[in-house]
Amino acid sequence: MSSLALSVTLVFGPKPTRPTPPARRRLAQNVVCLFAADRPPVVNARPRGRLPRGIARLEMPSFAIGDMAEIFYGGANPNNGKQIKIVGRNPVDGDFCVEAMSGILHTFDKDGKPNGSSARAQCPPKRLRRIPRLSRQREFA
Repeated sequence: MSSLALSVTLVFGPKPTRPTPPARRRLAQNVVCLFAADRPPVVNARPRGRLPRGIARLEMPSFAIGDMAEIFYGGANPNNGKQIKIVGRNPVDGDFCVEAMSGILHTFDKDGKPNGSSARAQCPPKRLRRIPRLSRQREFA
């Protein structure tokens, strides 16, 4: 019997190297273009402790009385796109009292079921979009 010999030769290529990052570009003598990885993270300083006596934080309301806005709900709400005027604010739940500028508003109960229609209704501020060209204009009588 003859014996069969098997010979295997393994050849390894050069070791793969990591690609070098591109060099920084100089835009001017004093300006360096930073890559996203080089930028320091944005940190908003949190206020700590109480403010000194006589100083208070300013809290600006999102809308003022008299502003014009548009109602916007995500689904197929019949009030979507209706223009309203803000006539007041309910301090208990933070909703705005709004008045329809044209037509009527469909009203809903807390469960989202329709319960009628009216010229005035309540609307949460997150459902309103400001109409800048119509807001805070003087009304001449």
